[in-house]
Order: sequence, then C-alpha cells, then structure tokens
Amino acid sequence: QTFLEVYRNPNKKLGNKVERIKESEELTDQMQEEITKYLAQLSAENLTDQNVKNLNAMMRIINELESIGDSCYKLSLIAQKKYDNKMKFHEKSMEEFNDFVGLISESMKLYKEKMNEHLERRVLELAFKLEKEINNLRDNLKESVQRRLQAGGDVKSELLYLELLKHLEHIGDNSLNISQALRQIY
Repeated sequence: QTFLEVYRNPNKKLGNKVERIKESEELTDQMQEEITKYLAQLSAENLTDQNVKNLNAMMRIINELESIGDSCYKLSLIAQKKYDNKMKFHEKSMEEFNDFVGLISESMKLYKEKMNEHLERRVLELAFKLEKEINNLRDNLKESVQRRLQAGGDVKSELLYLELLKHLEHIGDNSLNISQALRQIY
C-alpha cells in the first residue's frame, strides 16, 4: 500500500515513505532469517511426513513473503526515480497500471485470507486463473510499450515502466507460490 501511495503521488517527494518501505524490507529479511532458523531446528525433530510437508511449505511461504518485500522496495525506488528525474509515463499507462495492480492485489488477497488454514482446491484454481490473467495483461502491456516506442515514445520512461511491470508481476508469481504452499499445509 505504501508503494502505491508513493507511485500515485508523482508530484510529491516521498523519500520518507520510501525509507519506511526500505526499513520494512530489512525487517522482512530479519524475520525470514529467524523464522527459517526456527523451522530448520524443528525439522531436526522426529516429525511425521505431514509435519515435514508443513515445514517445507512454511519455509517456501517465508521466502515468497520476503521476495514480495524486496519487490515492494524496488517498486518504491522506481517511483522515486520517476519523481527525481521528472519522468512522465504515457497517459494510457496509468489506466493499464491500475488494471494490473488490481489483478496483483486480488491474487494477494487470496492467500492473505487463507494464511492460517488449508487452501481449498477451488481457491488454488482461482489463483492459477488470476496468474494467467496477470501474464496475459503483462504481455499486452509489453506490446503497448513496444507500440509507444515505435511511435516515438520516451525510451527512458517506457523502460522504467517495463521495470515497474516486471516487479509487480513477480509479486503475482510470489502470490501464486504462497497459495500453492498453503494448499499443501494441514
């Protein structure tokens, strides 16, 4: 959410918000390390096959959440770079961006609502459907960038926009991976 605030306020210097995102990302790194240590210690115990499966899924979830933190920080740096360099994205980009963020948010909502329970098959199927929609929209957005570049669009802005899309798409991938791991638990 903080990244979206930075991105959607292109005329404000929001370095303090970017700094907060960086601090949160560093915290996710520390949490990943501590939780992974704990889970590794648990794995040394005499566990049932299901418990081992649960631990492996939990480790995967921790790694995916940390990757989302990394992506959010990179996204905030992109937004800050856009501000610092007074770059403007094509007017159509904002509409496309909102559609893309909507799909990413929907995919994250799936696992957030089920974080403490087994993920039903139908929810995982929905996660795969959303991932397919995200990939299709990403491909369409890349084609839009190519058309704008061919029409003489600003190269630096379009490349930065592609980088933005790449990190958002990674969050979508991480979300699907978390959903798959939650399906394995319990």
